[in-house]
Amino acid sequence: MFLLGFYAGKKQLLKEVTTHLPFFRKMAVWGLSTGLLAGLAYAYFKMETDLGTPTFESVLAMALNAFGGPLLSLGYVSTILLLIHTERMKRCAKWLASVGRMALSNYLMHSIIAALLFHSYGFALYGKVSIWQGALLSLAIFAIQIPLSIAWLNYFRFGPFEWLWRSLTYLKWQPFVNPNQLTDQRT
Repeated sequence: MFLLGFYAGKKQLLKEVTTHLPFFRKMAVWGLSTGLLAGLAYAYFKMETDLGTPTFESVLAMALNAFGGPLLSLGYVSTILLLIHTERMKRCAKWLASVGRMALSNYLMHSIIAALLFHSYGFALYGKVSIWQGALLSLAIFAIQIPLSIAWLNYFRFGPFEWLWRSLTYLKWQPFVNPNQLTDQRT
């Protein structure tokens, strides 16, 4: 994987993604198809043979796993790069940018809400909801965090914990209020 990343850096594939879209299309199709086939073959051999015993099938399974994983990763990365460059995803990225700028604050908020929902000092839902219900709860929390992050960043430069982290890093209190808000209040 390191060598693939090194190659991408040398060829500057990620610097101008739009000029390399045909390459990423090929890599998405090739990486996903061969990676999935290798993964399925590995899963088959893993179920049918003892991988601890050095047989032809076990060595082949290990080789499929060793080559299939990086190919699948290449396919995933290429697919994500292609999706990011669609108009629909560009609109979604604007929404998600605020969540990313407040990643630490959102992570801590998500953790606190989940702790209150699942631990005994809160609603004690642990063991009472299925995995799917828990995943839906997590998605609901995230969906609420999107507009909260957008609204917060309309007034402030950083999330509260990002601001604290930055202030501690520079050993100096950083400006907290969004400069646009300061000019709006003066007029």
